[in-house]
Amino acid sequence: MNLPLLPTPPTENLYKFAAITGVILCILAPLYWASFYVAYRHQELAALQSLHDAVASEDFSVLKATDQTAKTMTTEEKQLVEHSNSAKQRAQSTGADYLLMARFFNVVNVIAVTFEIAGLFVTFWGFNRWYRRVQEPLDRILQKQARDFVALKSEVENPS
Repeated sequence: MNLPLLPTPPTENLYKFAAITGVILCILAPLYWASFYVAYRHQELAALQSLHDAVASEDFSVLKATDQTAKTMTTEEKQLVEHSNSAKQRAQSTGADYLLMARFFNVVNVIAVTFEIAGLFVTFWGFNRWYRRVQEPLDRILQKQARDFVALKSEVENPS
């Protein structure tokens, strides 16, 4: 069952199929890399923001240093200390996520470059084979038919 909006792949010729597959790989590999790069940078910004929030609220964690201070704190100061602690936890969690994504980003780079090189190779191989093994013989047949037609036409116009 073919979807009406999607073209059917060229399956009548392996070389043409390989060439078009290579072109698709050459297009999709950078798109995949770019989409992951955007997500990676977004995670990096989130980690930096969490770190900034944790550093900005560091002053209030000093208030919790002693039990004596904790007993005399106002409700507002307690909320600030809680906010400081939650900011630290968010920074640690986001930082760990960022480090994991940074490691995975190196893998994505290798995958994207590999698929790009493979796409270029398959495109070159497919178009080269298609031209040499399919198109050139068809061109020779067409040239022979054209020569035969010209010869036949000259015989009809000039019957000697």
